[in-house]
Amino acid sequence: MSSTHCFQTLRQGKKRSSDSKNSRDGANGKDDKYCCSVEKLLDEFAPTKIRSVPMSHSSPWFNAELRGLKTAAVTPILKKTNLDLAYLSNYHPISNLPFVSKIMEKAVAAQLQSFLAASGVSQDVLPGPYPRTAEERSAAAKKYNLRLEDYKPHPDDGHGYGDYPVLPNSSQHERDPWYQWDHPDLRRNWGEPIHFDFDMYIRNRVDTSPSPVSWSTMCRRFFGFFTFMMVMFGLGEMFPAYQPVAPKQYPYNNLYLEHGGDPEKKSEPVKHYEI
Repeated sequence: MSSTHCFQTLRQGKKRSSDSKNSRDGANGKDDKYCCSVEKLLDEFAPTKIRSVPMSHSSPWFNAELRGLKTAAVTPILKKTNLDLAYLSNYHPISNLPFVSKIMEKAVAAQLQSFLAASGVSQDVLPGPYPRTAEERSAAAKKYNLRLEDYKPHPDDGHGYGDYPVLPNSSQHERDPWYQWDHPDLRRNWGEPIHFDFDMYIRNRVDTSPSPVSWSTMCRRFFGFFTFMMVMFGLGEMFPAYQPVAPKQYPYNNLYLEHGGDPEKKSEPVKHYEI
């Protein structure tokens, strides 16, 4: 059904409804008001352009031209011919996307599927249900390329880890930087399972590398130095010691007149020290 035929049908239904309304209410003016409201409804509810961009496309980095390709033309179609035209709930909104938008969506979907297929991500390597039997544990260990004795799933506490293994809390700094890794930046090989908190143990985050000195040795050295310094500070307060200092000397007989000396009397001689 085309939009022109649809709105011709709506306007004919409006006319029939207004005629029946006019015959029931008489010349009380309600029919004119009803016709005006339906006419305004049809004018405002005509085929228009609306935004139908998904939430992911509304981010700031999404191109404005691509948003325009997701602009749809919405055509309202009456659900039943005997329904009231004044209520929007009586219409089916029919949305039509541009042809270019449909082609782009199909192209992007095809590229995404080919990328997932090339990267090796399949349903077989995704986490499954928590293993209950020995056969399920063996199959899960094989799926994650782990030995059965090294495989330990996360506790089944309702957090949704499934059969994903518990891996050591070791950062990428601990791994050999000279080894020929398949992915040198992340220091991991192809098919190797990653830690559940993988983003926390990358090379610019937490470093769990062992220190050259043990923790107990570091504590003993620190607290030993701290105790020694506190004892020395205490002894210095109890037995203060200073370098010998001579009184400061000034010119003009040690400022005899400035210090209130009698100008009629001769000042005492100032002893100069020789080093």
